[in-house]
Formats: sequence, structure tokens, C-alpha cells
Amino acid sequence: MKTLKFKTAKGTEIELKGKEFYRDNEKCGVVAEAKIVVKENKNCIHVYSSKKINYLSVSDADFVAVSEYLKPIYDAVEARAAYEASKVNIFVSALPDGLYEWRGVPTKPDSEIVESMTKGLKSCGGIKEEKIEEICINALKKYRGKIEGAKLAKEKEEKRVSEIKELAKATGEKQVLDSYTDDCDGSVYDCSFDNINVYAMPDGTTKTTRTHCY
Repeated sequence: MKTLKFKTAKGTEIELKGKEFYRDNEKCGVVAEAKIVVKENKNCIHVYSSKKINYLSVSDADFVAVSEYLKPIYDAVEARAAYEASKVNIFVSALPDGLYEWRGVPTKPDSEIVESMTKGLKSCGGIKEEKIEEICINALKKYRGKIEGAKLAKEKEEKRVSEIKELAKATGEKQVLDSYTDDCDGSVYDCSFDNINVYAMPDGTTKTTRTHCY
């Protein structure tokens, strides 16, 4: 990545090199957040520094250039964060001294996941090698089944809610969506618990009522 020179709001010239900041050819900071932030009504870049520079202000004249320079860095950080967030832990097997969980992206092909699981479980030791692949295959099947079950349950619940809302709209009368008990919200004295009712209203909204019980 090319370097970029810009001035702070006070006129100090700064050289931005990749994720590192240099002043007079001496590194003075590293980008902590590759984006513009506002501090005390000034556009700033957040940096780490041995010289305890936390934020460097950016002059108005250089604001657009600095923002464009930082964008690919910021996009890369965001993409990496999204990738890490997509990872899950899958329980594979109990071990003599603990357990082994595979961590990775579940959308990869099953063959790749099983291969990775197998390699990880082998490195743990304590399990007969001829059983390892079978254990990994079953672990992935169990995970897939759990996810599919949750998906079907969600779709079933969404359908139930939709049908009740349609009934409220068609009849012009509120319909019960959900009922449950909860701790008292403290709005009255000496209440033991509260009965909560959630209604679908004819206008498409929902309404929650709370009845105090003694």
C-alpha cells in the first residue's frame, strides 16, 4: 500500500504508511480503528503509540483523502470480523482429560469439516485411531440435525404467529399470541408473580398485558 501524507487540524504533517504512522521517518503510531472517528468535534484517526498519541485529528483539506486511504483497511477488518463471527464450536468427543470441540465455518463442505475434525481429534490422543473418522462424521451429523431442527421450529413458530395475526385482522378482535408467568415488575406491593399475555391486535400491532398475582 502506498504511503499518504496529510496534516492534522493543527498543521502537523503526518505520513500514513499502511497501518502505521510516521513523523519525520520515525514510527509514532499504529491504526487501532481504520476509520474516521469524531472526538471533540474533530475528525480523528484512533492510533496506538509509544508516545501516547490516542487520536490524531485530520485537517478538513485532507479528510476525503485519508478516508479513502483507510477504506480498504477498514473493509478488510470488517470482512475478517464477519468471517470470525461465522465460526461455530461443534462438540466432537469426550477425552480422557477433557473434550474436543472443532471450531470453524459450518458452511464448508462436510468432507472438509470431517477432515479437519479428524486431524484435530487425532492430535489430542486418547482415542483409537480407527474410530476417529466415525466419531467426527457422527458429530457433524448431530450438529446438522440440531440446526435443521431449530430452523424447522422457527419456521413453524413464524407460521403460527402469522396465522394468529391474520385471524385478528379478519375478525377485528384481539387474539392471544403468548401467555406466561414472570417475576413481578415491582410496580405494586406484595405481588407474588405476574401473568403476561401477548395479543395480536386487528391493526397488525401487538399488545402486552401484565396481571399482578398475590
